[in-house]
Amino acid sequence: MTFIYEFKKLALSPLVLSLAALCILVNLMFLLVEYDGMTPQNQDHSAADALAAEAANIFEGYRTAGIAEFYISALRLTGTNAEHIRGKYEALQLVVDRRAAGGDAPRTYFDGQTSDFQVLLFGKLFMYLSAEVGLLALLAALLSTTHEQMRGTESAIYASKTGRRVQVVKLCASLSVSALLSVLVIGLSLLIFFALFDFSIVWNANVSSVFDHALGETKPFITWHSFTVAGYLWAAIGIGIGLALCCCLLGYACGIGARSAYLAFGTAVSVLAILYLIPRAPFMPYGSIARGAWGLNPVWLWKSSGTWFTDGRADMVWAHFETLGLCASLAVFAAAAGFAYRSLQRRELH
Repeated sequence: MTFIYEFKKLALSPLVLSLAALCILVNLMFLLVEYDGMTPQNQDHSAADALAAEAANIFEGYRTAGIAEFYISALRLTGTNAEHIRGKYEALQLVVDRRAAGGDAPRTYFDGQTSDFQVLLFGKLFMYLSAEVGLLALLAALLSTTHEQMRGTESAIYASKTGRRVQVVKLCASLSVSALLSVLVIGLSLLIFFALFDFSIVWNANVSSVFDHALGETKPFITWHSFTVAGYLWAAIGIGIGLALCCCLLGYACGIGARSAYLAFGTAVSVLAILYLIPRAPFMPYGSIARGAWGLNPVWLWKSSGTWFTDGRADMVWAHFETLGLCASLAVFAAAAGFAYRSLQRRELH
């Protein structure tokens, strides 16, 4: 019964609902601007392009060592940092060789128009979606955990350890609402995308075939596992929702770990800022284990949304960085939430 009350309180919160609606509206405006910027020819797929793409096999004879050397030269890497980059692309070469031997031709997904849609959907829209659902989840957790502080009823509710156990229910409610908000915002935004752009002909194509135009690069978009476009979309949605749950756990830990709502909010923002800024420091150069490990945090996973399930460019030194990072982040923030809850059980209220 308490769970239902906490769930409804969050799910029907005017602030949460208003922000969710605002996120969807922002995504609608963004997609309308992108749509207007495309000519009618950009939104069609010619049969000639499809046939030409079907006959091509970009993996045959392709050498990933060239990608590694490009990054090493451009970033002036030396020593073990350079070797880490080379090692990753040596492992990726095995994937390319399997694709070439299996005849994984690009099919219709390799033509120029769908390449632009790939960048728009996975490189841009999913970055916005991941940020939006993460911030909504963070807000939901903070609102739930600091409710008693803001209403001045904390001393009455937390007078006993039994009363303080309500925070366990609040955690379950916050996680549930975060998942619901993620599905709502991502689902409606994708419906808008597919209503505007014709993406239907490529669902069964192999996503590891389009060239990556981001940052002026022309290397193939190579995933470590073989994905259809539909499978890649579901996998990206899963990572996006997972990042939202990480933010919810962060908000929960800050909400019950801090002694005031303002301090909890400030702590959460500070943590996100630190996670974003630390890899930019000179003591974390490209190719280093330290940068690779720190890059697994939720903020940098969000920043790398356009390269999920791929090599991750020079920022990442391991394969499957998004899966590894999500699992590690969930574990770390769950541990932080558990520590904050135990601290609350021992805290003396004034």
